[in-house]
Amino acid sequence: MFKLRVAAVASVAMLAVGYGSAPALAGVDTNLVYTNNLERRAGAGQFIANGDRLDVCDLDADGYSVYAGVVHNRTGITLFSDVNTVGDGTCIGTSKNLVEGTEVFVKVCLFRNGRQVTSTCRNSTRGYA
Repeated sequence: MFKLRVAAVASVAMLAVGYGSAPALAGVDTNLVYTNNLERRAGAGQFIANGDRLDVCDLDADGYSVYAGVVHNRTGITLFSDVNTVGDGTCIGTSKNLVEGTEVFVKVCLFRNGRQVTSTCRNSTRGYA
């Protein structure tokens, strides 16, 4: 009887430790997404899963800033964002610790006088924190 109990306890312990833990999810980057402005790629943004980082790049000396936001794919809520006001040829990065497995996409737009130029906005493919 004692051996049976020990075997049962060992089986439950093995199940709880070895099989009961959820597998770690590998993060997935979004694609690099460009602003939508008449064939000119004036701005870009990308979510990098390693470090939960958002890169925002200004690619054109046009007087516009570039906005990018990391958006929760299911709720549509912007989790964090940044605006690159530095200028042509620069990229800036910002990060926020997200829950592993969070499904996101990046929205990128041009900004002018503190306002989003909505006709230039585009969304990336999905990524995972």
